[in-house]
Amino acid sequence: MNDLAEAQTLVRAIESLLGHRSLSLRPPPPVPTTCCGRGCAGCVWQGYYAALRYWRDQARALLSTRGDGREDETTAAEEAQTISPPE
Repeated sequence: MNDLAEAQTLVRAIESLLGHRSLSLRPPPPVPTTCCGRGCAGCVWQGYYAALRYWRDQARALLSTRGDGREDETTAAEEAQTISPPE
C-alpha cells in the first residue's frame, strides 16, 4: 500500500466493518502534512503507511473475534478479504 486513495478506501472499509459490528478501535493514523517532497529516507509517508498497516492488522484481529475473544470463522474470511489489499 503506497497510495493515499487506496489507504483512505481501506480506512473507510475498516471503519464501516467495525461500525457494523459495534466494535471500537483507536483512530487510524493521521495523514501526514509535513512531507517536503524531496524523497527523504524515512519519509513521513513511509511511517504513515507502516502505521496504517499495523492499524489494519489490529482491526483484522478485532474483527476476527466474536466479542468474547473466540474466533468467528463465518465472517473472518469475508472481512479479511475486504481489508487485505495487496502490499
